Amino acid sequence: MTGSITAGKRADFTVFARDPLAVGPEELARTAVVATLLDGVPVG
Repeated sequence: MTGSITAGKRADFTVFARDPLAVGPEELARTAVVATLLDGVPVG
């Protein structure tokens, strides 16, 4: 199932320092998490 990101909608997502689809497995393990949002609210 896919959704959309639109102003006013709630969202759960993680922002990575690098594109996780463009790096190999070892590089992905070293990629920093910049932010995590749950229900649209920053956590951690």
